[in-house]
Amino acid sequence: MRATTVLVGTVLLSIGFVYAVACQTGAASSTASATAANGTVRATSGGYVFEQGESVAVEIVRGDPCPCLCDPLLVTGFSIRDQEGAAVRFATESPSPTVPVPFDQWLGVWDVLRPDGAPIVEGTYTLTVDTNLGTFVATAEIVAPGMAWRRGLAASQASVCSMELRVYRMIDERHAATDIRLRRGDRLLARLPGNVTTGFVWQCDRIPEILTAIPGREYVTAAVHVGAPGWFLLRYDATASGEGGLSFSYRRPWESVAPAETYDVTITTQ
Repeated sequence: MRATTVLVGTVLLSIGFVYAVACQTGAASSTASATAANGTVRATSGGYVFEQGESVAVEIVRGDPCPCLCDPLLVTGFSIRDQEGAAVRFATESPSPTVPVPFDQWLGVWDVLRPDGAPIVEGTYTLTVDTNLGTFVATAEIVAPGMAWRRGLAASQASVCSMELRVYRMIDERHAATDIRLRRGDRLLARLPGNVTTGFVWQCDRIPEILTAIPGREYVTAAVHVGAPGWFLLRYDATASGEGGLSFSYRRPWESVAPAETYDVTITTQ
């Protein structure tokens, strides 16, 4: 049975409210905290476990209507440090923005590999997203392939003024036709390439009962010029144990023809 602890308090200086949730089962450690003071926030969550060679995605979400700290929210930096505090170089992605980016146009991605393609050393890593309104931090344990399931089940979140950092196991075109193993409580994000200006969209054709869809922005561009390609984003919660297929098709919704592309993976959760 999952044990849930809910902590509710007031934001310092009467700015608004703090809301934190931590859920855990088994051996994994899961913590969350959030504070706000002097017009800035700091939200920290943990309990995430990823395997060497996997991909991690992070994004900031914001509720509507905004209860407090309602200035435009801009991402100003994204960094990862190991347990010694040393900065980790990105293997194939470089998500730290060079100029501030609106939060709803940014997605941070970390392939859990060294730049030379070798596995990242096992251990605890800190992912930090800096914004003009404060800092969002997540701690994740990186383990050897096949070892994540041994860490138990965990999920945590921390929200300040309806702003939250979400952490996902990410899959993309490299994972097509593969088996994806998740822990119950993990979040999954499928990032699939496309171009919304062509009328084509990635649609979910089949979702197993072990997953629950998470609403969110559906598309992010790869460049600022009109007509630039980008990625379609589809999010899920692993809410039950079992196995099933997850399938997508790339098509124009109004056309009754075969899709231009398809994408299938098998999901197994524990």
